[in-house]
Amino acid sequence: MERHAQSVEARAVDMRPSNSEVPQEQVPGQLEGKSTDYKQEKRKSLRARFIYGIIFLIINLKAWFFRDYGQKVLAQFSYIKACGPEGQDCCHTLGVLRVSLGCFIFFCVMLVTTIKTRKLYEARSTWHSGWWSLKFFLLIVSMAVSFFFPSKYIQIYGEVARIGAGIFLVLQLVSVIEFITWWNNYWMPDKEMKESCSLGLFTSKIFYVASVCGIGLMYFFYGRSLKCSLNIYFITWTAILLTVMMAISLHSKVNRGLLSSGIMASYLVFLCWSAIRSEPVNDQCNKQNQADGNSDWTTILSFLIAICAIVMATFSTGIDSQSFQFRKDKVQQEDDIPYDYGFFHLKLIALMHKALTSIPSYLSLYIPSSLVTLTQGSNPAGPDGLGLGFGTITVIDDVLTSSPELGSQQLGKAQGVYIASSADGSTQMMAFSAIFEGGEFGDSLNFYGIYKIESAMSHLSVTGGTGKYKNAVGIAEVRGLIPSGQRTTDGAETLLRIIVHLKY
Repeated sequence: MERHAQSVEARAVDMRPSNSEVPQEQVPGQLEGKSTDYKQEKRKSLRARFIYGIIFLIINLKAWFFRDYGQKVLAQFSYIKACGPEGQDCCHTLGVLRVSLGCFIFFCVMLVTTIKTRKLYEARSTWHSGWWSLKFFLLIVSMAVSFFFPSKYIQIYGEVARIGAGIFLVLQLVSVIEFITWWNNYWMPDKEMKESCSLGLFTSKIFYVASVCGIGLMYFFYGRSLKCSLNIYFITWTAILLTVMMAISLHSKVNRGLLSSGIMASYLVFLCWSAIRSEPVNDQCNKQNQADGNSDWTTILSFLIAICAIVMATFSTGIDSQSFQFRKDKVQQEDDIPYDYGFFHLKLIALMHKALTSIPSYLSLYIPSSLVTLTQGSNPAGPDGLGLGFGTITVIDDVLTSSPELGSQQLGKAQGVYIASSADGSTQMMAFSAIFEGGEFGDSLNFYGIYKIESAMSHLSVTGGTGKYKNAVGIAEVRGLIPSGQRTTDGAETLLRIIVHLKY
């Protein structure tokens, strides 16, 4: 027994140096090296958000390019059968959809390959934060593939994208709530801290004043007539929600100040405004003066807000993903990824769909039309000397083009009549159909309304159509253009530019 005890003691003594000396000499250095590596990988992961944000911005600019100028470029690629003759199915609205589909494919691949990533040393984390040459090649391939899909599948994708836009609004609402909570805690400290909250009170007043002014302006522009019942409904409910939030914030059991409710109120007013302003301009429910076409400030404002959404998406990804976790007490380890990669790519997919719905979709048509081609009876010429006396009938069978330049793509024909509906011949009642010849805008649209010859812009109603435009409703903005160098000798020849805003 004594020998056994001595041997055990000897073994115990022999083991102590190995357990005490090795950690002191080797383990701290190893841990320090690993800690440095983790910090570098974490910085790479955080920088990757900015690169993805830049990629997203470039894709949106590319979508704008294909909407407005894609036709001139794609006309050279006649071998792409999916784009139709002269690239008709790869520009305008379908061009935007194809670019969005390419972005969707790319970020879906990134989502599938990075989901469930937990540690910085995993290969999927390296793939998310690096390998940019390969990912740029993958992005180009994704964009190219989207231009080989038939148009019918692209239109189906456009309908599905509405769901993605709705998902983004939910995710963005969580981002806004988290941001508002942080802002309120920072500028409206507790009474126990005995800090000044004057800046928070001043800011809350600004947000509430802006919200109330926004409600009043929306009533003025979009709800002055009882016929605008839907607009009045949304504006009124927004005002009610604003009042309820303010009352709850002031309640004694809550007593958290007005800053958070003020910011949320202004956000709700903006959402209501952005939804209502998407309606076509008319004389009853939209009083914005767009006769001179100077409505670009709203487009610029929407673009700036979209940029802010991108910034919030890239900066607040970690906060947003943590908001959807059921376990809030999870301790962040040193080798854990700084944010959920899969959630980040999912949010960019939803953000792409929201941006897709924010890019205006419209038809831009040009009619090289002569307002005097047939005169009924022996009506005298009007005061303007153009033969547009009261009752003058003009029968049209003119070409529809996509741009005013000579040799531009022909989309179809405009067939119908113009009738001089005023005694001085200054107004024309228009009733015609735009008959499209295949391509993106197949089938036909019907137009009816009054065109004022001397006005900068007139409005026509879209009264339906055929094919996919069977139940179309909307409004058309008509402007008269005189091509440079044109000389008229036998009538008031002009170009009519028609921008059509549709819902179908």
